[in-house]
Amino acid sequence: MTIQIFAGRAKGLSLFLPKHEIRPTAVTLRRKLFDRFQDMQAFLFVDICSGTGAMGIEAFSRGCQDVILVEKDRTVFSTLLKNLQLVTGKIPEAQAQMQAVKADCMDYLQNNFKQLESRALRSNKNLFLYFDPPYEMAQLYQAFFDWLKQHRDSQFYFAIEADTQKSFAPERIEQFFPSGKVYWQSSHFIYLVEPK
Repeated sequence: MTIQIFAGRAKGLSLFLPKHEIRPTAVTLRRKLFDRFQDMQAFLFVDICSGTGAMGIEAFSRGCQDVILVEKDRTVFSTLLKNLQLVTGKIPEAQAQMQAVKADCMDYLQNNFKQLESRALRSNKNLFLYFDPPYEMAQLYQAFFDWLKQHRDSQFYFAIEADTQKSFAPERIEQFFPSGKVYWQSSHFIYLVEPK
C-alpha cells in the first residue's frame, strides 16, 4: 500500500508507512473532503490521531500555512516525523508551517484548545479539527463526542472519520450536530460540521 498526496505543492509525494498495520484515510474519502476545500490557506488545520500525517500534509499541500499533527503511538510518530522531513526536503517552508506533537489526542485538546482558538484568531484563520482514531476505539470516540458537546458554542470546523460496522453511524453525531455533511466510501464515512 502507498499513500500519495493528490494536489498542490506536494502533489505526487509518496509517504512512508509504519511497519505495523495502520488504517490511513481511504483515498476516496480524502479526495471528497479536500474537493470541498480546494484552497486551505484560510485554515489552522489540526490532524488528530494523525498516523502518517496524510491529511495534514494534504492540507499543507493545498495552501494551509499552519498544520499541527497529533499522534500518540511512538512507532507511528517516528514515521510521521520521517514524512515531515520528506515534505521539507521538497518544500523547505514546511519546516516552519507544520508541527508534529507526540501526545494523547484528548489530553492535547483539553490542554490546548483555548490556545488553538487564540492562534487561529490572531492569524485570521479558521480552526479545523480532523479526528480519525482507529475505528474500534469506541471510548476515544465517546470522549471526543463529550468534548464536542462541551464546546458546541465555539466557532470551528471539525470532521470525524468513522465506520458504520466498526464504530458508529452518522446519526449518532447528527443528534447533536444536525447541520453536518456526510461523505461516504462503502461503510467508511467522514462527518463534516462547519461553524454557523
